[in-house]
Amino acid sequence: MFYKKSDLIATMMIKDLYRLNMKDVLRAANVHTRAFHNYPLVCLMYPNNEERKKLSPYLWRVLIRDGIRYGEVYAPTSKLEGVAKWLPPNREHIGIWRSIRSGALIMAMKRAN
Repeated sequence: MFYKKSDLIATMMIKDLYRLNMKDVLRAANVHTRAFHNYPLVCLMYPNNEERKKLSPYLWRVLIRDGIRYGEVYAPTSKLEGVAKWLPPNREHIGIWRSIRSGALIMAMKRAN
């Protein structure tokens, strides 16, 4: 089997990254909460600054859990200086059952309180 040079480089680069697992979800959610606090879509979802600080971590937990279950989530190192999620083709739509499995009901209950 022949590989393109770019495929081999990408494979080597991924090996240098830290792959997240479920024990990393809370820390990764904190990274995303800080990074996207003023992101326009997050501000639209949670217009109140204090509500955003309180509730957006639940959104990131759901999305990160989903990525770990159905794709891959990486950080530069185990210190989680940044976090990136990749989903395979035809798996990008989260859907209702995946949302529930990833903790969306908890997020909804927190929002309702």
